[in-house]
Amino acid sequence: MSEDKKVPIEKTTKLGQSGVDKNTLQFENFESPRDFDLAANHGTYRKDIFATPIYVGEDPDHSSITNKYLKKGYELFDKLESAGTVSDGWLKGETSNSKKIKDTKGVTSFFNGNLAPDPEWAEFNEYILQMALTMLGDTVPQKLLHGFTIANSWLTLYPEGAYVPEHIHSCFEVSGVYYIKAQGGAKSGPISFKDPAWVAKTMNIWGQGSRIFPGPSTAMEFSVDSGMMILFPSWLPHSTFPNESGEDRMIYSFNLITDNARLRLVHNHGHLNR
Repeated sequence: MSEDKKVPIEKTTKLGQSGVDKNTLQFENFESPRDFDLAANHGTYRKDIFATPIYVGEDPDHSSITNKYLKKGYELFDKLESAGTVSDGWLKGETSNSKKIKDTKGVTSFFNGNLAPDPEWAEFNEYILQMALTMLGDTVPQKLLHGFTIANSWLTLYPEGAYVPEHIHSCFEVSGVYYIKAQGGAKSGPISFKDPAWVAKTMNIWGQGSRIFPGPSTAMEFSVDSGMMILFPSWLPHSTFPNESGEDRMIYSFNLITDNARLRLVHNHGHLNR
């Protein structure tokens, strides 16, 4: 989000803000987060509970900064002799220095260090943080956003056919992904979120129970495009479909953290790279 387009997070509006309007979800103004669970009321007796909000937005003026950091992203991967792979290599923690493997499976900087404190990425990290706080500030009280910073961040490049298996972001609260390069539509490799309670919710699909207690799908997909950001609870399982766009997809993944949580994580783990 360019400097002249930046919107102070204190001035949130009901329909989103400049830079995040296109895909911004509309939310109700609930006094308590717990009230969200009681919002859906069907008939006299039925109430739908345990909803999980995520935040989806897009910066219509992203071109300048995404083009700049798309170039920096390719330069970063060119400099890495060995890097982690995605697709079927992700869950194995596989790293490789083979260009053929990286060009086939995809590559991530996750195992090579944290981009959040990197001076080369300072402008982009500030852009990401401000966009994330603007989106969250649409419904989250400002006092809950105080002190949030980017704990860690990394790049991932998905060539044709590459994907990332289902995973979560352990030890964090708010996670996000920003699409530096994506083509939009089903072939770009949509992101998919899975309800953690999917096992319990699919046990009675053949009986009357599924009609008495109908529920939403246990998986939700979102098509992705350049300049788009998605924020979600770190415990929410997610994965992507293979990139079938014929072009690379490049994403910037990150976790947000408060100062107190940062101190606890560093004390317990010694670093924030994972």
